[in-house]
Amino acid sequence: MLPAPVARGFTRRALGRGLLMVVIVLATSVCFVLIKAALAYAPPFRFAAWRLFIGGLVLLVLVVLARLPLVPPRAIWPWLVLLSLAATAFGYGAMFVSPSLAGVGSAAVLGNTQPLWVTVLAALLLGERLTRVKVMSLLLGLAGVSLIASPAFQGGSFFGVEGALLALASAAGFAYGSVLVRRLEPGRYLLTLTAWQLLLGSVPLFVLSVWLEPEEVVWSTSFILSLMVLAVVGTAFVTAAWNWLIQGHEVARLSLVFFLVPVFGLALAALFFGERITLLQGLGLGLVVTGLVIVSVANTQEVSPRLADPLRAES
Repeated sequence: MLPAPVARGFTRRALGRGLLMVVIVLATSVCFVLIKAALAYAPPFRFAAWRLFIGGLVLLVLVVLARLPLVPPRAIWPWLVLLSLAATAFGYGAMFVSPSLAGVGSAAVLGNTQPLWVTVLAALLLGERLTRVKVMSLLLGLAGVSLIASPAFQGGSFFGVEGALLALASAAGFAYGSVLVRRLEPGRYLLTLTAWQLLLGSVPLFVLSVWLEPEEVVWSTSFILSLMVLAVVGTAFVTAAWNWLIQGHEVARLSLVFFLVPVFGLALAALFFGERITLLQGLGLGLVVTGLVIVSVANTQEVSPRLADPLRAES
């Protein structure tokens, strides 16, 4: 048994991490509503590019103020470029296109299936265990999101790609990014890495916007406010906080929190856009929650030796 002061300290740290994860979930849930509302003022790729650029710039200013290294080590740069392209640019580009095609609720569900993708990728790339119980929960989750997304496949398309598939692709990109950041373990370069991840990720989106989007941005007060909230809170804060949380912990276990985003996403879509939650979507949500509970129990019973010792986990 741990000494009382150590146990209290560990409990406070665990509580702090839990509260931070709740804030991340709430901020992520609101993002889809803001994207849907503000897409009337800007084309999706340019909107996403500005969001990433401003978010990265905010973090870079924090790096300078905190007197942290301004540039990551040379050895990290090849992985940083891969992270910026495969996870950030691809993930955010698909995210911004999907709500107008799949509906806000469905996009919020499918765009936050990271736990499904992260569990598989973490098993393949990080050596985290993929047990039969986890496989069963993943199958339940996939069945659930299929039911939830069923109305979305009746929607529009973008160059022949369904909005629902774009939302799924976005989740896969973010999941890969989480696993890659966890594997890199950047340490004191974490905030620097995150800032450059966002800045570099904005470049291909600006290029795609110039190539594919002739529309101009309408810089209204409403759009600017939405953009700043998305860039500062939904991008800079959420990305930096999440990258910090997954350091030294099982990324698959922590990523389960994103299964809560569809709950808030569907509720916000119904509240602000009048999107109805159908019987099939309700059943699908029940399957997703069931899968979440099963994985949570499995992860509680299969804590790795490193995570079982709070003193080592915090060292």
